[in-house]
Amino acid sequence: HLGLFEKAEDEVLYYLELEPNGEFAQDAEELLAYIGSEALHELGENVIIRKHSQAKEKMEAGEFQHAISLFQEMINEHPSFWAAYNNLALAYFYSGKKEKAVSTLEEVLTKNPGNLHALCNLALFLYFIGFHRQSEQIKHKLKTVYPIHHDQRYKLGSTFALLREHEYAFKWLSSIRQTTLVEEIPFYHWLAVSAFMTGREKTAKTSWEHIEKIDPESEVAPHYLAELKK
Repeated sequence: HLGLFEKAEDEVLYYLELEPNGEFAQDAEELLAYIGSEALHELGENVIIRKHSQAKEKMEAGEFQHAISLFQEMINEHPSFWAAYNNLALAYFYSGKKEKAVSTLEEVLTKNPGNLHALCNLALFLYFIGFHRQSEQIKHKLKTVYPIHHDQRYKLGSTFALLREHEYAFKWLSSIRQTTLVEEIPFYHWLAVSAFMTGREKTAKTSWEHIEKIDPESEVAPHYLAELKK
C-alpha cells in the first residue's frame, strides 16, 4: 500500500519459499499477480521462487557467473519475466561484460517498450562506458516521465543522481521522503547529495545525520557532515 512493490515482492517470495502451502499462500500468489509478477504467479512452483532469490543473492555476493546462469534459466523458462532480464543485465555489467549488458537491456526495450528500470539502467550503462550522446538521448526521455509508484520514483531519482542531474534527482527522491523505510541508507545518501548539489544544505545535513543515526559505523556520513561545517 506504500507503493514499495519490489520490497513487497521480495517478502512474498520469501514467504512462499518457506510456506508454499501455508495459510496465506493463496493471498501471496494474488499479491504477486497484482504487482505484476505474472511469470511467477502463473508458474506457481517453488523452483522459480528459489531460483530468483538465489540469483539475487549470488549477484550481491559477487558470484556473477552463477547469477548469470540462473537469470538465463529463468528467462528461457519465462520470456516475459522482465525483472530477470534487468538483473541479468546488471550481472553482466558488474562482471565486465558491458556489451552483453547493453544488448540485454535493448532486448527488454524491444519486447517491453517503456520499461522504466531498463531505460534507467541503459542510460547509466551508456554513460559509464562513455557513450554520452546515447545516454543523453535516454536521459531526455526520462525527464518527461512522471511515475506514480514509490519504487519507480526511487529508481528514477537515484538514476538522475548518478547522471549528475541533481535537480531532477532531488525532485523525485524528495517526493517519497515520507514513505521511504528508515533502513534504506542509499536513498538518504542520494537525497543528501542531490540536496547539497542544489543548494539545499539543511536537507543534506538532515539526511546525512539520519544515516549516521541508523548506521553508526558508516564513514561516509561523518565525512560529508564535516565537509558541511567548513
